[in-house]
Amino acid sequence: MPDHAGPDTDDLSVALRQLVADAPSAVPLPPAEVHRTGLRRRRRRRTVLGSAAVLAAAVVIAGGLRSGAAPRPPAPPAASPSPTGSQAEAAVPSAVIDADSHRMTVTGKDGQVTVLDVTAGRPGSETPRGRMTVQDKLPKVGMSDDGPSGGQDGATAAWCVRLVRPDGTTTTYVCSMPWLSPSAIGKANTTHGAVGLLADDARWFYDHVDPGDTVEVVGSSTDGPSGAPPSP
Repeated sequence: MPDHAGPDTDDLSVALRQLVADAPSAVPLPPAEVHRTGLRRRRRRRTVLGSAAVLAAAVVIAGGLRSGAAPRPPAPPAASPSPTGSQAEAAVPSAVIDADSHRMTVTGKDGQVTVLDVTAGRPGSETPRGRMTVQDKLPKVGMSDDGPSGGQDGATAAWCVRLVRPDGTTTTYVCSMPWLSPSAIGKANTTHGAVGLLADDARWFYDHVDPGDTVEVVGSSTDGPSGAPPSP
């Protein structure tokens, strides 16, 4: 290695010293300006990051559209199952006539329960048991005969609710029969199959049931003839 620098080396050193001498000195910034500069840089970084996120989302959506994977709409709520025939039959009847206790329990449409005294068909002429439907309501019905309970031909029953079985084979009435002994109502079964009530109770029942309502007759006796009055 040479002991001394050549003329080229000396020229380079002189040029570098001159360049340093000619460079302007850095002017220090005040603290407030330093703070503002930092805020501007942070805002620029946020803007860049936000733009990148939007671009990434656009790429994902475009990729989904190209692949044919359209977004799925929410599934509709499942429909409530409609009651089956057996469930409809299990509905609480509007009235239950108990031929053994001589009581009729009526459940109103407001849920209120009312108990009425009745007299049903006597032994051998029992009121048909089971569920029946209110077919219609008649203010008066001419009875042809209800002899065992003191009736007579041509007598008229009032506030009559006609019941029919689903197959239409059996018909009976719930009504007021003025020839019945009031002392028997709620105490014994004395009719030929119709269900007798006191006049005020018959009117109340007439006003509180509608065609299509269900009435059930229960009791230990077996089915017998309806003993109902003929249709007027």
